[in-house]
Amino acid sequence: MIMNEKKLEQLEQSAKTQDGNIFNAGQVSSLNEAYEMGVSARKTGKSLKELIWDGEIEGWVFEDRASNLFFEAGFEGKNKPEFVTAFRFGQFNSKSYNFRDNRPEAGVSVFAIKGKPIDSTVLATSELFFSNKPIYKVLGWLVEGKWGSDGEPLVVPCEA
Repeated sequence: MIMNEKKLEQLEQSAKTQDGNIFNAGQVSSLNEAYEMGVSARKTGKSLKELIWDGEIEGWVFEDRASNLFFEAGFEGKNKPEFVTAFRFGQFNSKSYNFRDNRPEAGVSVFAIKGKPIDSTVLATSELFFSNKPIYKVLGWLVEGKWGSDGEPLVVPCEA
């Protein structure tokens, strides 16, 4: 189900925004460049490991989580990641941590994405364990095809 407009409006009004979680339009050209590098790398027919070993990929695409996400999307033949407004309980860094499997997630876990269907189980789990924390707005790039340990969507937050 898509969260009703009134509930979403309440979320947006109550949500806090962390410093650095601001969309920087200057980011877009480097993200598009990273995506095109991924598309070109895919066309070589080589594996990512071979491309890295041969020095055929510029290292900057791996230094920034958003650039890496765009490069991987191009390399895997996916569409460019979508820019979204999402919500989560509690502050965040560039990625969440999966304590069950003892590894970092591919992004920040969120319980809702504006304009997208919401999994009621994800929302219920988030509310059960984290409702004592404030809600934060996360602006960033949706990580398609990967999910958090509790089935929640993942977003790579944009940086200022």
